[in-house]
Amino acid sequence: MKVLLLADIPPCQNYTGGFVLDRLIRFLPKEDVAICSVVNPHLKPEIAPDLQAIPHLSLPKPIEFSRRILPRFRLIAGVSALFFEYLSALKVRWILLPKVIAYIKAHKIEAVWVVLEGQTIVRIAQGVTKALKIPVLTQVWDPFEWWLRDNRIDKFTQKRLLASFDNVMQRSQACATASWAMSLAYSKKYGVRNIPVIAGLPQAFLKPAATKPHQREKFIIAIAGQIYAREEWESFMKALSTVKWQVAGRQVHLQFIGNTSGLPAWPRVEYTGWVSQEEALELLAQADLLYMPYWFSDAFRLESSLSFPSKLVSYFSTGRPVFCHAPNYASPTQYLIEHEAGYVCSAMDSETILSCLTTVITDNASYAKFAFNGRQCFLRDFTLERMQQTFFDFLQLNTPPVQES
Repeated sequence: MKVLLLADIPPCQNYTGGFVLDRLIRFLPKEDVAICSVVNPHLKPEIAPDLQAIPHLSLPKPIEFSRRILPRFRLIAGVSALFFEYLSALKVRWILLPKVIAYIKAHKIEAVWVVLEGQTIVRIAQGVTKALKIPVLTQVWDPFEWWLRDNRIDKFTQKRLLASFDNVMQRSQACATASWAMSLAYSKKYGVRNIPVIAGLPQAFLKPAATKPHQREKFIIAIAGQIYAREEWESFMKALSTVKWQVAGRQVHLQFIGNTSGLPAWPRVEYTGWVSQEEALELLAQADLLYMPYWFSDAFRLESSLSFPSKLVSYFSTGRPVFCHAPNYASPTQYLIEHEAGYVCSAMDSETILSCLTTVITDNASYAKFAFNGRQCFLRDFTLERMQQTFFDFLQLNTPPVQES
């Protein structure tokens, strides 16, 4: 089966979504796949040399963040936002979509695997489902509602785009989701086959499970990747500040691994910046605890309930326990509770946060249990083998032995 990957980022080495696609596309024979990426012109994806031979149509993506003229004047701003979104929709319909359809026909594509991220891809995907009678297989990483809100799309356009998203989902042959909770919700809503396809890592990265924190003066808490849950992060930092970064007789230090854009400077926080995945995992393994915040706000309830943070997979591979700072209904919280695989702090007040941290530092039994169980979760749910099995289930292909890289 010749498959087209349609996404807003190609498989690449320098963006999170692209890195996941880099893993997934390697499971398929190169002669059986083609790529169409509709990319923000400001992004510079670094495609691995061995994937550059795959046929690839790269198109510029229209601006997706809402544009408003004279934002102080509500009426003018609203009308201008509608106008610019209308222009983007016209560009998709009359310029981008015909090129995508021609590309599909030229390469005799038999199925389209589309990552539904952003309004441009949703519009193209809807056009493809209407114009061509070939299977469309959808993949969703985050609820579309979050994207629309984060890009400040007006309510009228949101309603139309959500209807388009629903239409694509209902017409799709199968959907690959970001979590078990999302698969359950989308199965009920759209009546299509849903499979959680979670980004995995090679077993070679897996570390032994720790039995207690490192024996040193500093107690190091590490966090990797971007921080979307800013309020939760701020409450965590505030709690440590109230006790002058001293918990249960230990000096607490934080290590932030990843993009620090927009983050305020804090004392006792080391910002390493971006490093390779292998370097990041080594740094995480040298920490004592791995921090993962998720949204408490009702405004993000859908995202908390359905999304699944990719950093949790990396954390499980290090042999160090996870500290999940999230509400009880959050998808990662539910996973950790079900498998007894990490500490859960389901409040934002300083007293509760510090009480949870005290348990981490003083209770070696829980520390060892959560580190071990997290490692077992990795082996069961987050290896490359498991990633390939679920991906091939999504595509309804037989699963050959995985080739780790």
